[in-house]
Amino acid sequence: MACIRWIVRPEKGAPKGKCRIYVYLRKNKYQTELFRGTEREANRRAATLEHKKTEGTLIEPSRLTVGAYLDQWLAANPKGVSRRTLEGYSWLINKHLKPRFGDTPLAKLHPMDIQTYYQDTSRCDGKGKLSRQTVLHLHRLLHVALLSAVKNGLLAFNPAGTDRIDVPSTDNNEEESKEMMTLDEKELLALFKGFEGHRLYAPVVVDGTTGLRRGELLALRWSDVNLDTAMLSVVRSLEETKEFGLNFKPPKTKRSKRTIDIGSMTVETLRRHATAQKKARLAAGPAWIDEGLIFPTLDGSRWRPSSFTSAFIDRVRAVGFTGFRFQDLRHTHCSQLLRAGVPVMTVSARLGHSSAKMTLDRYAHSLPADQKRAALTLDTLLQAAALPG
Repeated sequence: MACIRWIVRPEKGAPKGKCRIYVYLRKNKYQTELFRGTEREANRRAATLEHKKTEGTLIEPSRLTVGAYLDQWLAANPKGVSRRTLEGYSWLINKHLKPRFGDTPLAKLHPMDIQTYYQDTSRCDGKGKLSRQTVLHLHRLLHVALLSAVKNGLLAFNPAGTDRIDVPSTDNNEEESKEMMTLDEKELLALFKGFEGHRLYAPVVVDGTTGLRRGELLALRWSDVNLDTAMLSVVRSLEETKEFGLNFKPPKTKRSKRTIDIGSMTVETLRRHATAQKKARLAAGPAWIDEGLIFPTLDGSRWRPSSFTSAFIDRVRAVGFTGFRFQDLRHTHCSQLLRAGVPVMTVSARLGHSSAKMTLDRYAHSLPADQKRAALTLDTLLQAAALPG
């Protein structure tokens, strides 16, 4: 007796022209689909489903909900995601995605549901709902998580795929330029002067002259710096998480692992800081926790990034630079280099950006607006071309 691969039957109680397709999976198990069309068209559709079953791309309906799946995906520790990022994912899932999609069966999550969610939660006026940047973070998270579901055979396609929905967009350059505060050279020196005598003086000077990320700065060891050749290597970053505490991890991107030149001000600051640290280590005696860190706490241990930032904000306010954030030192360093005419590729490599395009997108407003020189140069070229022979 031939094996029954599929059955097409009229759907009871449904309008004429609708039928139910049954695709045989295994003993007493069928996958069904309601179809509208002629019997011949229904059989073609059934043959397509049968072919997908043979290929292994036919997904069986599941009772697994979106919320339960996201919990499983997060618990599996997605490859290449840092612990701090996982904490951020957990917050986004529990705060935003679960309340909306938590009880929805994963197999029934539709692109239109996701698109509507983005539209309902987005805001453009800065009031109420979620910022476009937050919605973009939610989309990236959902896209990656559901892509994993496709790879694991739980979904036939990614309902958050860019080929199925309009991806939330935001002008990164505009948002970044609105948030960042940059100083000119005189203002930066005034900021340094305001930190003189404070334990944050050395890290502020080093960061203001190198543009390191906070985690990179706090993970620096003396073995990473050669003061004789004026070179500094970034090989790790300090990460702070609620669950796992303080841990070293690789830099943010492949290009973030880098070696850069440092100036005489930075070298001299580090020399004085090394001398002061030796005295502090001798005074602490056995209580000193020696990890070779350049910028540790008072007992030599790792400096918690959140505590470091709080101390920086307190001092910044005290010296009259209210509103200036620690990451603005990085923005300031980059902007100053670009204004001085340093090539974008060089600046990008120095800051450890993933690409020069990222540097341009974020700091294009810092490039010198020398339109007059551009016009004169073009005139000179055209006039030269017009000369006889």
